[in-house]
Amino acid sequence: MHSLIASNQSAFIKGRNLVDGVVVVNEVVDSAKKLGKECLIFKVDFEKAYDSVDWGFLEYMLRRFGFCEVWIGWMKACVFGGNLLVLVNGSPTGEINIQRGLKQGDPLAPFLFLLVAEGFGGSMRRAGELNLFKGFSICREGPTISHLQYADDTLCIGEASVDNLWTMKALLRGFELASGLKVNFWKSCLIGINVGDSFMDMACTFLNCIRGGLPFKYLGLPVGANPRRLSTWVPLLEKIRKKLNNWGNKHISLGGRVVLINSVLNSIPIFYLSYMKMSVQVIKKVTRIQREFLWGGVNGGKKLSWIKWKVVCQEKKNGVLENWLAEAIERRLGNGMQIRFWIDLWLGDTPLCAKFPRLFSISLQKHACVREMIVETEADPCFWNFQWRRTLFQWEEETVSQLMVLLDRVTLSNEADLWRWLLDPEGCFSVKSAFALLSRELVVGPMLSPFELKIFIRFGKVWHHPRCGNCDAA
Repeated sequence: MHSLIASNQSAFIKGRNLVDGVVVVNEVVDSAKKLGKECLIFKVDFEKAYDSVDWGFLEYMLRRFGFCEVWIGWMKACVFGGNLLVLVNGSPTGEINIQRGLKQGDPLAPFLFLLVAEGFGGSMRRAGELNLFKGFSICREGPTISHLQYADDTLCIGEASVDNLWTMKALLRGFELASGLKVNFWKSCLIGINVGDSFMDMACTFLNCIRGGLPFKYLGLPVGANPRRLSTWVPLLEKIRKKLNNWGNKHISLGGRVVLINSVLNSIPIFYLSYMKMSVQVIKKVTRIQREFLWGGVNGGKKLSWIKWKVVCQEKKNGVLENWLAEAIERRLGNGMQIRFWIDLWLGDTPLCAKFPRLFSISLQKHACVREMIVETEADPCFWNFQWRRTLFQWEEETVSQLMVLLDRVTLSNEADLWRWLLDPEGCFSVKSAFALLSRELVVGPMLSPFELKIFIRFGKVWHHPRCGNCDAA
């Protein structure tokens, strides 16, 4: 599928992400704003896309992609044909013969729909090659973007011209007649960037669609919005409050509220955070909503906090608070301006404050960075200048010698300090590796040691009252 479907389509294919299209269209919007270029974005709405796929067009696309006759025969046997019953007043009607559409829940349906949607994508690319449709180019050497797709969620992107409007409408009408995917122009939206009102009114009348503006939503994420503004996050905050209101005046225990916060309230911002960085102000508002719900409930009871919220958010494992993130990352030394010498993990597998706790306790530079610990001299360009709050004992000086052995191989560069993800050979963070790390921590109950297992085995050999025969048989 990766070799058949163009990169404009980002749905259901390994290595492609839902956020890819949102990032691209947001770059288009930002570039048009900065350069002052005119740009049109047409958000297409298809009516019941899966249910209206024409089987003849699907067979045509399978042949165009080079599928063999055996495979096409399998697809026709699995997809083409079928009957259904409709309940009217609780009683089934006669069988209705299905003439089009893909079955909901069929594992093949998403991939077959991509082949159908690629028909429109190929038409847009061909129109661009013939100069019938002029897409938007972010830079001179960059690719020209004419459309983006996520299954049936389609964006047409191009210059603000009458020729583009004619071509776009003709291609959509032709694709509708061929594939059966009907375009609902009444729900489709046209967004203009640096485009005059008169042209926008004419274009919306020509396409028979509604006029939109910035920011607008694509795949559930805001496009053209400023993440530093509080107004961008108002829909997210309202969504969280609405979720709390849906629980109404139900009595929920403290444990139940903890489960709801972890499974529901914390999952709502994740989708937004995959695309935008949340400001500190918004984080405080989200935290306040969660904190008030945890201690006060939905009814707005007493908001008396039992413990600090910082402690609530820490991970608990076997009664011990652990920081799994700190164990999975380390600092890669560059110029030493951002790495704390004693506290950060940058030399070896443990921080220097843990490896040399005695020296750390008497140091006057507990929070100093690596660069501040070095003094350049003519004799030694990398002279370590330690400052202690008292004179060192003999055994402490020996510990300093051990520390100097580790520091002999340290060299600074002109590059900035970087973070390194320890779970990846290249040091790059990935959600997959983080999920694998957290999944290893999710064990049902504490693991039993071999000694504890032997104890349980010996318990079984101790004398006990006779059990029920049925239990022994079971």
